Amino acid sequence: MRGRSLWTPLWGPQGPAALRLQQRGCGLQQHEQQQARVLCRQQQQQQRHEQQQQQEQHGHQYRQQQQQQLHRQQQLLRQTVARRWLVGVGCTQAAVNCSSNCSSSTSSSTRFWCSSSLRLLSTNRNGPIELDTEPNEGNSSSSSSNDSSSSSNVSSSSSSCRGLGGTCLKCQQAFEGIKIICKNCGAVLPPAYPSTGPVSAFAIFDLPASFDVNLPVLSARYKQLQQQIHPDKAADKSDEEQALCEVHQRHIAAAVKTLQNPAARAEHLLLLQGRGSPAALDDRINEREILIEVMQIHERLDSCKTRDDVDKLASAVKETVDELEAQLSAAIMLEDLTEAKALIKRLRLYFRVLERTADADFS
Repeated sequence: MRGRSLWTPLWGPQGPAALRLQQRGCGLQQHEQQQARVLCRQQQQQQRHEQQQQQEQHGHQYRQQQQQQLHRQQQLLRQTVARRWLVGVGCTQAAVNCSSNCSSSTSSSTRFWCSSSLRLLSTNRNGPIELDTEPNEGNSSSSSSNDSSSSSNVSSSSSSCRGLGGTCLKCQQAFEGIKIICKNCGAVLPPAYPSTGPVSAFAIFDLPASFDVNLPVLSARYKQLQQQIHPDKAADKSDEEQALCEVHQRHIAAAVKTLQNPAARAEHLLLLQGRGSPAALDDRINEREILIEVMQIHERLDSCKTRDDVDKLASAVKETVDELEAQLSAAIMLEDLTEAKALIKRLRLYFRVLERTADADFS
């Protein structure tokens, strides 16, 4: 009886051995549940990783297709423009052959088209493309003599404004067009900006008046001018030169801001060519599809939760902006004024989206 009384409390339902067995069983169950949760998390992470990889692959394929399509469009555009200009060259050369005894004014008007090399500006902004056209044998000597004069005329007309110029106040050296620093003595030249009409931003930086601007060259020339006429650099100059530097500084700041923005650059180019006005370019857009598209992008931007989401959206918008710039360059080259103005308006809307993405703050 006594042994039985001792066994009952030790191994009974409430005994310490039974309690230890129950605790072990509960611990095993908790361990198994924890392992199941870890495996579930690992599977979920793997699934998300696979989904991200698939999305990145699809996005990469889509970007490649868009780039290939844009490249084909650019090639077709260059071929079309080259054919048109070559036809013009052939017609002009024939006119020169038939009117060899005409006055010098007629020959001077055709010098540009008789040159041995036509410069076609590329839409990818990698510089001009040289398209060689061989002149006729009978006029090889005359065309070669005219090439030098034609190239100088084209470069001077693209880098300066007609009817402008002045004299250096230090060395009395005359200059033509919009110049800022005297090439003879290095002094600051008096302003020679037009009193009426727009000031050519291209002439300020000695660049050809074209939509396709070499941005590294523009940046280098801007820095060079800043080193010469910036108020901090002009402290040792005379009061008269400092006043001239202030006038030039205002025009240089406005010019570089215009040329760095593709939409403002295209509008400025049309204004210089007399083919557009601010009133015509600031009209409201009647294209409903463009407005809906931009509004949807703004809504996507409002729904972004993290900076990564904003960066992905900004990258997609930047690709669209690059395509619009290529189309705008083609429209200006082909003198399609209606299409050019419509593309300028679209670029303005997309640049506003890019400004919002840059200013987005999630802190």
